[in-house]
Amino acid sequence: MNLINELNSGQIKLLENIDIVVENKEYTNVECKQILHRIIDYVMSLSKNEFNDKLTSFKSVLDVLVKNNDMH
Repeated sequence: MNLINELNSGQIKLLENIDIVVENKEYTNVECKQILHRIIDYVMSLSKNEFNDKLTSFKSVLDVLVKNNDMH
């Protein structure tokens, strides 16, 4: 899956904010899982006060990663 084609600019910016650079390339299922885990690790490291807001912010990105890679 090419994440540049699947994500909008806001979603890509969210990833850039946590040091995940989205390239114009075909990502393997393994690479998508790695990105998914990096997002989850980031959200889980937040304080209780920030957790829900950030999880909500990243939900659409997580949905794309899971849906397009049959990770559910």
